[in-house]
Amino acid sequence: MKSKIKEVTNNLVSKKSKKTKVKNEKELALEKLKFEVAKEIGLFDKVKEEGWASLTAQETGRIGGIMNSRRKRNQRWVLWLLLVLFRFKKPILFLYVCRLS
Repeated sequence: MKSKIKEVTNNLVSKKSKKTKVKNEKELALEKLKFEVAKEIGLFDKVKEEGWASLTAQETGRIGGIMNSRRKRNQRWVLWLLLVLFRFKKPILFLYVCRLS
């Protein structure tokens, strides 16, 4: 599955433009997440056949919204682990602040 996503990503990037932009690790991770979300929603086949430009604004917004919520959730989880590891004295307060954001 991962190799299929990687192959489609490489094909779409090569079709998109003749200029090849070197992507850093963060951009590659976001691209991978974008493909995973598109696959979960059921838009992967449409993207694979017609490209990202064929998506409507609503579909694109849905993908972006899910990506954003996952990034926030992962950031909170990492912060929580760091606080536990460093013996933060009031983790409950931290959880309350995270839920507000």
